Amino acid sequence: MIWYTIFFVFIVLMLILETPIIWLLSNIVKCLSFILRKLYFLIICKKFEPAVDENDEVIDAPDYYFEINFAQLCKEYKLQKMERQKYTKLKQNQFFTMEQSELFVDKYISLIKRNEKDIFDRIVELTDKYIGNCSNSENIFI
Repeated sequence: MIWYTIFFVFIVLMLILETPIIWLLSNIVKCLSFILRKLYFLIICKKFEPAVDENDEVIDAPDYYFEINFAQLCKEYKLQKMERQKYTKLKQNQFFTMEQSELFVDKYISLIKRNEKDIFDRIVELTDKYIGNCSNSENIFI
């Protein structure tokens, strides 16, 4: 009779604590997998390199920024800046795992920074052209 009581208590505890136990085991397995992979590459003296992505060799094509007007450029610059700030903040708050951060988030943030720089350069270029076309442009900053 006591075995039935112990078994019943065990089943009830499993039903109540199912979600935290699964969460804990899932995180333990993820951490162990990441650590074991790093140790394996450390033991064989190779740097851990993710699989080669065919999109790594993307050609920088800021041609799009030459086709849109100044107002659209400013909106796009603002969107890129907000996107970079969002992912940087999420990364600082450790929203992503270390592996996700290394493989995807860092690359995406660098891509956003590159686009932001291209847009800013195009805005400066258009501004310089506008100032050059204005009459009395030499007195504009006085």
